[in-house]
Amino acid sequence: MNRYVTTFLIALLFSVSVYSQDKLVFDDRTGLLTGEVEELVKVKLAENDIEYTTLVDFKVKCEYYFTVLTLVEDDVVVSVMDCDDQLLGYKNLGSQIQTATPEEKSFLLSYNISEIIAAPGKYTDQTETWEESSDTETEAPEDVSFETSDHNTRYFFAPSAYNLKEGELYYNTVYFLLHDIQYGLTDNFSIGMGTSIIGIPIYLTPKISFPVGEKSAFALGDMLIFGTYGTNALGNLLYGSFSTGGIQGNTSIGVGYLATNESDITAKTSSAVFNLSGMARASSHIYLLTENYLFGVNTTQWAHYDRYDAATDTWTYRSEEYIQKLWLWYGVAGIRIINKNKDFVSWQIGITYVINFPGEVPDQYSNWETYSQSGINAYAFPAVSYTRKFGKKY
Repeated sequence: MNRYVTTFLIALLFSVSVYSQDKLVFDDRTGLLTGEVEELVKVKLAENDIEYTTLVDFKVKCEYYFTVLTLVEDDVVVSVMDCDDQLLGYKNLGSQIQTATPEEKSFLLSYNISEIIAAPGKYTDQTETWEESSDTETEAPEDVSFETSDHNTRYFFAPSAYNLKEGELYYNTVYFLLHDIQYGLTDNFSIGMGTSIIGIPIYLTPKISFPVGEKSAFALGDMLIFGTYGTNALGNLLYGSFSTGGIQGNTSIGVGYLATNESDITAKTSSAVFNLSGMARASSHIYLLTENYLFGVNTTQWAHYDRYDAATDTWTYRSEEYIQKLWLWYGVAGIRIINKNKDFVSWQIGITYVINFPGEVPDQYSNWETYSQSGINAYAFPAVSYTRKFGKKY
């Protein structure tokens, strides 16, 4: 009988231990977490019943610890926060850890993180590092908020040069009339598609991204647009973009080439497209947001010449087509509101504005009667979009 009781207690103790196992994610701003170090840290943390992961289910956010690695001057500082973004503690790991072996790095990281988690609030005033020669006092990093790539791959609609992580799925809808999804096949390559609620048109959007430094990236992408349900519309926008600033606030500059065929729903177009977009963090859940496009399209206009010659008592009438360039500035400005409790849901609310600038009428038609557009025209209307990110990865 005692043997059964003992077995039950051991099983109960084991189940409680497994159930209470904590999860931990990293925001590494130092470059310490190479692939080898990451695997070693994962093993060492598991020995203390801490599961290292790169995926967060925000429905159970409080099962996770959020760890930030930052540089304070030349020293590496590790900070750990709970699900309410409260700092549990931090430790100065010194500067020599940057040149340590992967085994040493993984030991120092896992050991100090485990100590902070085991004694919340104890390590908040550091005066020593693991280096014997250091006796300087280290203050807590000014900003140890856990940086997440909430929605840094897109603004209202325009993509940034940052890419989705492998396995991330991103859904976006504008006015609930246009719907698209983007999926990260790798950390540097994503592909997506979208269409309107009536299925016209459909577009495909592959993008490859190249990190440039710690907080910048360059991307090459394409948007292939084609008609459906019997339409023969076809268009293609090939673009390159550069983004800098990182996750919490960034600016993107892009240039592309748009070409469309002449069809039942599109006119023949061949034009450069320029893009300037950006976002800035206003609070933990609110971002300021804008995206702007500038491009020119050729429009077909008519000019008429109607003159009476009294000497011959005749009328001269001529009518000719000509091409007038029409420059369009299309933009959206507003805010992004993020709900981090529901798989990273966000709402984008703002104002859409369209301003067009007509080009000059050819000189040979200066004395003719023309029906071309003149002056600057501006329009504005509300903008609303909804996004949801699945498979959140750090």
